[in-house]
Amino acid sequence: MFRKELTSLMKKQYFPVNKTAGRVVIKGNWSLDEDQAHPSSGTDDLDPCFPSLIHNLQLIYFPIQCRLLVRLVQEYGVKKWAFIASLIGRRIGKQCRERWFNHLRPDIKRDAWTLDEEIALVEAHSAMGNRWAEIAKRIPGRTENSIKNHRNTTWRRQMNKRKS
Repeated sequence: MFRKELTSLMKKQYFPVNKTAGRVVIKGNWSLDEDQAHPSSGTDDLDPCFPSLIHNLQLIYFPIQCRLLVRLVQEYGVKKWAFIASLIGRRIGKQCRERWFNHLRPDIKRDAWTLDEEIALVEAHSAMGNRWAEIAKRIPGRTENSIKNHRNTTWRRQMNKRKS
């Protein structure tokens, strides 16, 4: 059922097309018509599964792909990524694994960082350095990627304040 929906969705034209070359334009802005034809037009803020302003075909995950990925992980577990990717189509196992662990896992915290988490991050980073996987084990609910991004942006902000 999902396979048919996904196939029909992927065949539809949701990307800017260069009319003369007849191919998909990878970079550039959406026109108003293309934005209205876009499957998640107006709902980007509501759907965390569809990244806004990303025009690279390899990076875009359609909401139906995300729902399918969640169902397949529930059915087959978090070990058979190549098999799950073959069922989704147009994805490889690494992409599916990273999408699951960084965005779709149900236990991921998406709210603001607490003071306890900030302190744990500073202590863990000073003890372990840039071993994000090890640090993530000490801060439950946060992904390695979100920890790394949070630490680097916080550090960058502090460095910019010192320069000013």
